[in-house]
Amino acid sequence: MARKKLADKIIDTTLELTAERGWTRLKLTAIAKAAGISLAELREQFESKAAILSAFMARVDAQVLDSLDDDPDLGELPRDRIFDIVMRRLEVLQPHKPALKAISRDIRDTPSEWAGLCGSAARSQSWMLAGAGLEDAGLRGFVKVNGLAMVYSRVIRVWLEDDDPGMARTMAELDRNLRRGETALKRAETPIALATAIMQFGKAAWRQRGKPAPAEPTQ
Repeated sequence: MARKKLADKIIDTTLELTAERGWTRLKLTAIAKAAGISLAELREQFESKAAILSAFMARVDAQVLDSLDDDPDLGELPRDRIFDIVMRRLEVLQPHKPALKAISRDIRDTPSEWAGLCGSAARSQSWMLAGAGLEDAGLRGFVKVNGLAMVYSRVIRVWLEDDDPGMARTMAELDRNLRRGETALKRAETPIALATAIMQFGKAAWRQRGKPAPAEPTQ
């Protein structure tokens, strides 16, 4: 079985079992058995359940970004572009909502997995910003990624409980949080610019320290 095809099978099996049994009680041996592979084969693909979840999130990233090839229209305003990207992501996640509910409920009981999930979430939001044409470098990029990750975490909690096919509550929550985030980012522009300038000055000074002192002029 091709490596990617096997990885996808493991991810899908893990999500199906999570929906049935919950995340905390799900064992790697059960995943391997249900996927029809040995534990050694599972280990060759993924080092942990958290790694399977991270791979799932990366797969979702790719599906959302692929959707831009068929439908690249995201609107003109930055807020509209992010709104569309997040809604596309939720549409991709929709078939897996039962598993995601279980993960959301259980994963906080495993701090190491929760920390890994936060890291994967930040990487995902970085790609979502890139897809929306809004990625940034440096401190401003860091603020945008973490701000979007915070917005997304609030929205997905509402989405998990939103049974309306039109996702009215979810869209209202997303719009409200994006407007707040937009306002917060505008307020942070001056402090970000100041902090960036200070860091650049510090780096330049540090590099200068490593240079030899200029030679004394000869008479």
